Amino acid sequence: LSASPSSLVQGEVNAAASSQSNASLSQMDERELKRERRKQSNRESARRSRLRKQNAKSYPRR
Repeated sequence: LSASPSSLVQGEVNAAASSQSNASLSQMDERELKRERRKQSNRESARRSRLRKQNAKSYPRR
């Protein structure tokens, strides 16, 4: 089977668009992972801060 030149070009354009959207998806996934890590880190930091605050109330400085 012989494909017409225009259908070959269209196939290449579709392949490029598909590859670009895959790259965008992986970038989005990477951003989402970073966001989740940052949220978890912030939760842990807030927890430590609350514990410090509790300890400061339990043992007031003189």
